[in-house]
Amino acid sequence: MVDYGVVQGWQNTVNCSGQKQYICGYCNALVRANRCFMQRRQQRYSSETEFAYLFICPGCDCPTFWNDCPEWQYPVRRPGQDVPNLPEDIMALYNEARSCLTVNAHTASVMVSRKLLMNVAVAHGAKEGKSFAEYVQFFVDENLITSNNRGWVDQLREKGNGANHRTAPSSAEDARSLIDFCNMLLRTIYEFAKQHPPATT
Repeated sequence: MVDYGVVQGWQNTVNCSGQKQYICGYCNALVRANRCFMQRRQQRYSSETEFAYLFICPGCDCPTFWNDCPEWQYPVRRPGQDVPNLPEDIMALYNEARSCLTVNAHTASVMVSRKLLMNVAVAHGAKEGKSFAEYVQFFVDENLITSNNRGWVDQLREKGNGANHRTAPSSAEDARSLIDFCNMLLRTIYEFAKQHPPATT
């Protein structure tokens, strides 16, 4: 997880009594802020009043902007889940692919996920300079993808290559699906392998 540091000394905040529960985009924790800045304003084309907030995370002390009409948050939580025990270069690519989705950069996310999977394959013995499809096949051949997930392989090849060779941008669904696949694969290779090392004879 990226270390954003801690912001000290927020001044002139008001007590918001934990009124809003949200997932902090910095530390990924589900929190209820006790401190915030609040703005009350009248909508331009109606008589209705809306509120905007800058919530201070009680965990990491970082600010999250929240608008209540329409509801939206910035920064949003990165999709996917943190995976422990990742090498630094693999973690950086995985988090970059996730972060792309927080700004709707779906095609960029797909391309970074593609690079992530290629790097993981090379780190586990695949030769450099192969096609993306060959790297995906490497995971199958090395039994790093379980039989339950092999039906996804053809789609994965198509989406990964399509990000480079088609003019149409990748969809949010494609990008999130690929993030989910990367999460599954990384957990299998790094987290599960760490917790359950092969038995020695």
